[in-house]
Amino acid sequence: MATFGYLGCYKDNVDGQRDMDTQTFTRNMGAPKLPRELCAEFCYQAGNDFFALQNGDECHCGSPKWQSKQGKAADEKECDKTCDGARDVVCGGVDRNSVYKITNSANPTEVTKRLADAVDQPADYE
Repeated sequence: MATFGYLGCYKDNVDGQRDMDTQTFTRNMGAPKLPRELCAEFCYQAGNDFFALQNGDECHCGSPKWQSKQGKAADEKECDKTCDGARDVVCGGVDRNSVYKITNSANPTEVTKRLADAVDQPADYE
């Protein structure tokens, strides 16, 4: 498993400008549950050092040179959505990213299998 550290809640999509480089997936794109670990591994394997969770079901990746385009962190209260599939974890908010720095990762073969298993599971739409 990847290890990661929380950096804070950051604004996104100010004047149409996204803070992270790519949106990797949402629950509606085939990932039934979106735990932090799955997003961290996906982004790490894609060559990114940062990831963000947004609006309860989105995973965004940030390049190794990521810096917030919106400036300093937002108020933590603005990241108010719980993660689909992990109700005890905050997954950003509407146009708010819960941003993490990836510090290392597990064996790539294990990660690939976990990602494939997650996508093959039926979605749980609670």
